[in-house]
Amino acid sequence: MARAANPELPGLIKAAALVEFGEHGLAQARVSAIADRAGISKGAFYLYFESKEALYVDLAREFLNEVVAQLSQHACSVDPQCSDPIALIQQFARHDSALLAFFWSRRPQLAMVYRGAIGTSYAFLFDEFIDAIHNAMRATIAAQPVPTAHEPVLPPDFLAAMATGLLFMHVRRILGEAQPPDVANHIHYFRKILVLGMLLPPQVLDAVLADPLTVLARLAGEATPWRPGPLVALEDAA
Repeated sequence: MARAANPELPGLIKAAALVEFGEHGLAQARVSAIADRAGISKGAFYLYFESKEALYVDLAREFLNEVVAQLSQHACSVDPQCSDPIALIQQFARHDSALLAFFWSRRPQLAMVYRGAIGTSYAFLFDEFIDAIHNAMRATIAAQPVPTAHEPVLPPDFLAAMATGLLFMHVRRILGEAQPPDVANHIHYFRKILVLGMLLPPQVLDAVLADPLTVLARLAGEATPWRPGPLVALEDAA
């Protein structure tokens, strides 16, 4: 009588493969190494998975689905009726900090998707990972009635791209740190610049871009020693 399959083996194989893919990437990972990590024979591996590539796709898809669920959950923490810029800044900062805490808890999966498919035909999975985050950021930003002084209104795609870029900069830090990096203040200031920048009249922003030292001096109420001459009248520009 044939022995019943062990229902725990697929999970053991996936856990072993996660480590192998994270350390060596898909191209260099070996089925024999995965089997050794799982404490099974190489033949037993093929009873459950067609190939290492098929297993990689399964693991990547599972993680992507988990990421989408987390993004949806955290997006619900941002009040769509909130019109107070400071409160929005705090909500967005908590949103991003919670996402980074989630990514920290999933570093093996993150390493697998972020680095594992480099140089293979499965690199598209990383693109899907970025797109999922960008789309969720866009939906969250688009749902907020943030008052704006800009016409046309700054597009959610543009703002979401900025927020996604910041998030991925910190994701890279997560993969290189032994302890969770402290990024709360960084996120807070970025969101502050993002939200308040939407509130400034375009003329003021243009003046800042054209002559930032003089404008900052005007805001501070004093002239700069290296930039003599009349200061920009922000109240006139506005």
